[in-house]
Order: sequence, then C-alpha cells, then structure tokens
Amino acid sequence: MSLLLSVIMTVHNGSSYLYDAITSVLEQSYHDFELVVVDNGSTDNSLQILNSFNDPRLRVIELGRNIGRTPALNVALEASYGDYVAVQDADDISLPQRLECQISYLRDNADVILLATSFSNIDASGKIMREHRVPTSNETITWNLVFDNCLPHSSVMMRRERIWALGGYDEDFRWAQDYELYSRLMHRKERIAALPETLVYIRLHPQSETYVAEIKSKLEPAKTSCANFRHFLPDLPEKTLKLANAILRKDRYPQTAKEALVAISVLEQLFESFVRQNSPTSKELARLEGNMAARLCQLAIAWRKGFPRVAWYTYRRSFSWDPSHGAIPLTQLGNTLVRKVRRSISLSVAHRKRESASLEGTCNLPPED
Repeated sequence: MSLLLSVIMTVHNGSSYLYDAITSVLEQSYHDFELVVVDNGSTDNSLQILNSFNDPRLRVIELGRNIGRTPALNVALEASYGDYVAVQDADDISLPQRLECQISYLRDNADVILLATSFSNIDASGKIMREHRVPTSNETITWNLVFDNCLPHSSVMMRRERIWALGGYDEDFRWAQDYELYSRLMHRKERIAALPETLVYIRLHPQSETYVAEIKSKLEPAKTSCANFRHFLPDLPEKTLKLANAILRKDRYPQTAKEALVAISVLEQLFESFVRQNSPTSKELARLEGNMAARLCQLAIAWRKGFPRVAWYTYRRSFSWDPSHGAIPLTQLGNTLVRKVRRSISLSVAHRKRESASLEGTCNLPPED
C-alpha cells in the first residue's frame, strides 16, 4: 500500500481526552493520511470512543493487554504504511495546519529525518498555560539535546523507513523513549529540525504521559544525557561526568564551589568537542555561542546566593563565548555582583564596551532566522 503519511497514536485508558485528540487529527487541512491507533489494553471506554468514529482513515489495533507505551509505539510504527509518520498522543491536540506544514517542509528538505514544532501547554480544560518556542536549526537542537529533551514527542513527524532501519524506539526506555531516539539520531549525525510555529497543544494533567514521566522518573533522561556527554567526552572520568551532568541538568545543586567550577569546565569541554564534531557554519556557530553564553548566565543566577564568587566568574566567562550577548537583566545576579561588575567596568578600559553593553541586556537565546 502506497501512502505518504501515517499518524500514530497509542492509548491506555485515555477516554477523557481521546475524542478531542482524534478529532484534531481527522480535521487537519491535509486529508490524505491514515491514523493508526494502538489500544494498549484499555479497561475504560477508550475502545468505544475509537469505534464511534466513522472515518475510513482510522485504523485501530487492539492489543488486549498493556504491553507498555514504548512497545506499543513500535507496534504502531511497524504497522504504518506512510513514508512519513507523525506522532500524536491521546491527550494532545494538533492544530489544523500541522500536518500540511510538516509535510511541505520534509518534501523540501530531504536531508531532515525528523521534524518537530513549537508548542503550547494546555491544562485539563484546554486552557493555554504557557507557550514554548523550541530551537529550530539542527545545530541548536542537537546542542540542547546533549542536556535534555527539547522537542515535544506529539509534535514530531519523521521518515518511517529510516527510523525503523535504526531500530525504532528503544524498549528499554519506559518513559523517555523519545529523548533516547532523538539522541541516537544526533550521535549518527542525522539532521533534525523544528518549525517555529506553534502547531501542537501538549496537555498537562495528572494522568498525562508528560506529567507522569516528570514526576516518576528522572533516571531515564539522566541516563540518556550522560550517554550524550560520554559521546562527546569519551575520556572524561565517570565520576566527574555524572557530577557535572547532574549539576548542568539542574538535578543537583553544587555542594561546594569546586563542584560548580568542575561543571563549568565540563560544559566548556563539551561545547568545544561538539563544535569540532559538527563543524557548524559561522552563522550556526554564532547561534551556538549565544546559547552557551545564555547557559553560563543562567548558572550564574542559580549560584549567586550559594557561591557568589563562582557566580561572578561564571558570568564573566559567558563573555568569552559571546561578547555581544545579554538576556537576563544583570540586576538578577544580585546587588553584590552588580557592584562587582560596575567596579570591573570602571577599572578595565578593555572590557568597558563589551560589558557595559550587556548591563541593560538580557541573556536569552539569539533569534533564529
């Protein structure tokens, strides 16, 4: 069967939001697709809701028992006929133009294996809580993936045969199978991209996969992130790697100034190795340096009370990566550090221009054009 697009969904006792999720897919502006829904042993009325739709594009696979989210995703992926596969969770909403926009992009960019979009979080009632703009270029996406998952699974469209040839989803991962997949693509230098437009609503509620994963398990994302660190720093001692990873992911606050300085050192080594392995263009490198400066600023703010001298050092280090940056107003560093900054500026003519320019600035990621 020849088909351009399959949309895959898994559901286990998801009746509360399933109807809206299915409807958001079937009412897309792009119509020529199949929707493959794997019912993962639901004991509520999810199957009745699925059977209530009279649409030939909907295909339901009943497993009869709960085999787990990740194996169910692989069942859906293997059963799909489309050249492209889009993922949709059973409690999320795809906006009407989502599939059309993603197909258009993938048709025009044959080197991209996986495409995400920006998104908004909604609550149980569907009210928008917060908008999220994700990084859009391969370089900024993969740099962010070194530390954590920056792409919502429900926004992803990918090339099915290439993903399946790489093994699909790793069934050793119960919660963070999407982050592991993205990281595997990064290690193989497959290109990943994202659209800046918000095309998906990710619902947060106590039963959602996103919510449950965040509450129940930080181990899987940390495991994947440590593997990413190891990919770029193969000779780093294991103890140092795990310590720096926990601090840079903000899973742990440094206990001493030395631990904070170790984390900064590892961060800078990571960046240098990442750049060597990926050879970004000058424009891409400038973008990455802005991201690096932003990370250092954010760490400085997090450490300003516990380790003010290290925070000041970290803030100053940010200028070595991007002298023109600015995101977080400098006053967020605290009055003591602000006085140090001003004193340094008054004493150092060489630094006056680049540091004074940052005083009124903020330290967000630079815009991507």
